[in-house]
Amino acid sequence: MKFWDMMKKFLSVEEDDYIPQNQHELERELAYERYRVKEFKKLADLKEQECAGKARLIQ
Repeated sequence: MKFWDMMKKFLSVEEDDYIPQNQHELERELAYERYRVKEFKKLADLKEQECAGKARLIQ
């Protein structure tokens, strides 16, 4: 699957997708997604450090 096809699928809205019904739900969903982004960034940083450490060991 090409990159743009994957992006279209990722960004598309399906009929059964959850849509917040009020401002409070929307804010809660946004806060949760921000939290998830922070966690993914932490994991990416750890993986990068691990790869850098392995590269140092190889050299």
